[in-house]
Amino acid sequence: LASNDLERMTFSSEQLASEYSVNSLALGIDVTDEADIQRLYQSAHERFGSIDVSVQNAGIITIDHCESMPRADFDKVLQVNTTGVWLGCR
Repeated sequence: LASNDLERMTFSSEQLASEYSVNSLALGIDVTDEADIQRLYQSAHERFGSIDVSVQNAGIITIDHCESMPRADFDKVLQVNTTGVWLGCR
């Protein structure tokens, strides 16, 4: 489990372990940071040996009209929703 919110991922990982007796891994990452993505997959390989499924579901939105949205907000949406998915699949 990976997210920019490590506390939430740790809680979810512990909940999975207690309710379903599964082994999971929680990491805090930025999906737009290639080094973080590499650390994620390296940690998963070390912990589990192989990765059978990888779901890229990070995404953000802004609640703003296109004509008034700051460029930085638009760029961040593209970074997370597009580049983040691409890096995760790579």
